[in-house]
Amino acid sequence: MTVAVTTDAESSRVAWGNEMRKRFSPPGVCNEDGSLRQDFFKPKRIIIQLNDPQKKKWGDEERDALLAGIEKHGIGKWREIINDSEHLHRYDETTVRVKASKLMGTQSLARHVGWKGDRAAVER
Repeated sequence: MTVAVTTDAESSRVAWGNEMRKRFSPPGVCNEDGSLRQDFFKPKRIIIQLNDPQKKKWGDEERDALLAGIEKHGIGKWREIINDSEHLHRYDETTVRVKASKLMGTQSLARHVGWKGDRAAVER
């Protein structure tokens, strides 16, 4: 069994720290005695609900539209692909480019710019 022994110097140092916290800390940081409230520093729970149909996840319709756009317009023509499809209007060019790079299995689409291919060619 270990017994912690505190000296008067330690007690006065802790008391001084608690008093300074009470005086200068924002509301809610300290307990009544000046000690820190640990739950103040814990991350708050944030709940986001996606009830908006415009924020629907990427699905088969969007994937098919992207494949059709790649076949018709080619890699790199993101604005034309978006404008040509009713399913891709809510996405920006960057999102469509990232989805295309995942379909192609590469991070950089630089060597594929202008390439047109059907579903079978993309999935190879």
